Amino acid sequence: MAKRTTAGGSSVSSAGRSTARSVQSNSATPRGNKPFQRSMNRALVLNDLRRAPGASRSELADRLALDRSTISNITGELIDAGLIEELAAGRRMPSENDPPAARAGRRAVGLRVTDERLCALGIEIDAEGYRAVVRDNSGSIRYREAGRCDFVTNPAAEIAATVGSVATRAGNHGVQVIGAGCAIPGYISPADARIVHSRELGVVDTQLHGRACVGSGRRDHREASGEVAAERRRPTGYDIPIVYDNDANCCAWGELHAGRMNEYEDDLLFVLAKVGAEHLGIGLGLAADGTVRSGATHSAGELYSSGWRGDERTQLSIAAHDLSGIRENADVRRAFLIELLSNLIPVLSVVDPASVVFGGVLRDYYEEVMGVVASEFSSGYLARVVLRMRQSLLAEDEMAAGAAALVLEHLFRIPRYGEEATSIRWEDVARTLGEAV
Repeated sequence: MAKRTTAGGSSVSSAGRSTARSVQSNSATPRGNKPFQRSMNRALVLNDLRRAPGASRSELADRLALDRSTISNITGELIDAGLIEELAAGRRMPSENDPPAARAGRRAVGLRVTDERLCALGIEIDAEGYRAVVRDNSGSIRYREAGRCDFVTNPAAEIAATVGSVATRAGNHGVQVIGAGCAIPGYISPADARIVHSRELGVVDTQLHGRACVGSGRRDHREASGEVAAERRRPTGYDIPIVYDNDANCCAWGELHAGRMNEYEDDLLFVLAKVGAEHLGIGLGLAADGTVRSGATHSAGELYSSGWRGDERTQLSIAAHDLSGIRENADVRRAFLIELLSNLIPVLSVVDPASVVFGGVLRDYYEEVMGVVASEFSSGYLARVVLRMRQSLLAEDEMAAGAAALVLEHLFRIPRYGEEATSIRWEDVARTLGEAV
């Protein structure tokens, strides 16, 4: 049976609870504004507000070099859809340094993305079970659970069913999910939702489902007691999109998303090590220019040592059965760290990331990692980048929360002309939120 807990003290915002309309063209939209350009402008506005909440319409127009009428149309649609809202206090009070006309005029009305409504589900998948979190766009964890499940026999059906069940339970706790991301060990093709090869799950070339159905499940206790009005209860039978990526890549997406809320960081290398029953997996999540690279054959997230001899149970020269005892054996752990760091040197020297982030058992033994760098690599290349090294910001949630960030980063992605639209679209989000009120 799954263990379920909700984030302590979190509350469900009522912001933007008015009935939402899909973000689409309307009579006020300029006739010459093509669908792609409208989509591009909408993404630019949302990304600007995401990074600088409180901007007014005139500030958006100036920063994005768009007509005031275009900004008014876009922000009007987004407000109607409940995706952004006006700030009651406006951007700022006029100061004595402003010209008289500005001091006498009405304060500009600031805008913000309704981060608390953009709740994405992230699920970390392994052979025996899952860990799930729902994270909103501000980074707050709104719901968390873990459970056991057989993802080996029929991974596509079981993953979709788990996504739907967890999203339903989150909804029963007052958290509406707009989409789901799954962190899966192995070679994953995000573009066509396919497991190319997962040693941990024991599957090859497996097509995954792109959507999951969210049902009503068990009624929220507040509904049962009459605390929630009937018209506020959530309907049944809507579905949400699912996106997938390698587990190390999801960790990199999570760090990108967290970085957007702190000191903006759009390139990094995430180094993930996971201990299994018979295997220690090592993955690299490479983020550059705000996106994570999958690789030509979707294996960019896997690191193989120069000393590897072809045993698929290990990625280093150290035997698999020795690595499985890495937590108990300090000598094996030190040998592992020395070989891993040695093989990171050419990667780091070529990629030159702004941050090198350690997760999994490397996060658990971060002090030992730094100790090995100081003792074994003090005069080499790693000494140049040691100040850029750090632990994961998301701690034990790094894979699940990273998968949730994958959804949000896809949602805010600036479209490029001629490429396929992402499966996470603002139109669908607005529709989901509108139907859920």
